[in-house]
Amino acid sequence: MGNFWDNSELKREDVEKNVLDINQITKSLIYMDKYKIHLKFELDDAPIQKMSKKVIKVHIYHYDVINKTIATKSNTLHITIEDFYKYYNLLMNLRRVFLNEQMEKNINNLSTSQIKKLGEDESSICPICCENNVDMSLPCAHFFCEKCIKAWIGKNESCPLCRYKLTVNRKDPTGIKGGQSWNIIDDVDPEQVDKENEESLQILTKKLFVEKN
Repeated sequence: MGNFWDNSELKREDVEKNVLDINQITKSLIYMDKYKIHLKFELDDAPIQKMSKKVIKVHIYHYDVINKTIATKSNTLHITIEDFYKYYNLLMNLRRVFLNEQMEKNINNLSTSQIKKLGEDESSICPICCENNVDMSLPCAHFFCEKCIKAWIGKNESCPLCRYKLTVNRKDPTGIKGGQSWNIIDDVDPEQVDKENEESLQILTKKLFVEKN
């Protein structure tokens, strides 16, 4: 019998990275307070999982919201790679809700004069990383490199310099691999998108990890 990865279009190292990404979110207090569980994902290469799509092992721990404690014992189940990426994509769409706003803290630590200087700087260097050339502009006419502004917009739907309110359209053209493309547009309500994603996440959490637990 062959190994699952021998017959999959997915690369093991990519899935491993995505497992680390999802575990970063599911261990956040905001996530655990909301769902009252702590989920820990891992790849399972046990012989029984060969040639099976259920290569994702999930440890489910009860979380005590009042005492902020995680149970020492867990229930464990396996889910398909497709279900894993359904859950992964929903969490990535809501990641700014669950993760620390580290980039925002870095910007907020700048003085008013520093922010003003950055906003007026006509240099071709991105004001966030101070390394890459700018290659994307916002409607407020501030410029950044694509990598930095996409990371920023993933957590804060406003310009990091002037706080101009942005509306973001989330798309996922790469499907199962969980990649995302961000387009700044004016006809999408981000609060409605977040609400729909949150509702979908609640339903999928219950289906995959609560009802079977």
